[in-house]
Amino acid sequence: MKRQYTAREVAEIYDLPIAFLYRRIERKQLRSVRVKGRHMISEEELKRHPENFWDIHRIGDDTICLRCEKHFKRRSTIHKYCSIFCQTPPRPKRKKCGPEDRAKRNRKSQLKRDYGITLEQYDEMCRIQNDLCAVCCEPERHKKRRLSVDHDHATGIVRGLLCHRCNKALGLLRENIKTLKNMIKYLSEKRRKG
Repeated sequence: MKRQYTAREVAEIYDLPIAFLYRRIERKQLRSVRVKGRHMISEEELKRHPENFWDIHRIGDDTICLRCEKHFKRRSTIHKYCSIFCQTPPRPKRKKCGPEDRAKRNRKSQLKRDYGITLEQYDEMCRIQNDLCAVCCEPERHKKRRLSVDHDHATGIVRGLLCHRCNKALGLLRENIKTLKNMIKYLSEKRRKG
């Protein structure tokens, strides 16, 4: 009668983890017979498989990493990479952007979100106005500031570009034409008297 081995004995003979053998049995790659709740593997079944069926999966064997092709000692049967860095896929390199790029990107999204215009449209309006305010015909006084976008709050339509002072004054007057006319009248009367 041919000798029968338990799965544990086979694992010790071939220096394999027991879980590897059970996985092979479950996948029907290794035939076994259940005797009193144990998997029994015949000597004939062990000889049926080629030698590399057992050698490839030994713990402690030298293996080649699939990514960097470095030799390393296998810590378990499932290790295919020498380290966690080789196992995780490389991240795509992010384009580094300086503060100028970031400011331009922020300005671009702010113009689109608040006024519905692109940065190119803004630049075109600046070119048409010669980088001057549409009301006072002076450039922006602060070097870090750009001309403000003036728009109708009721309709959202962009009217032009104003300097910070003119834009603030228009906002404080609540875009009321009657108030503006009264201010002009008041200023012209006071100037004549003075």
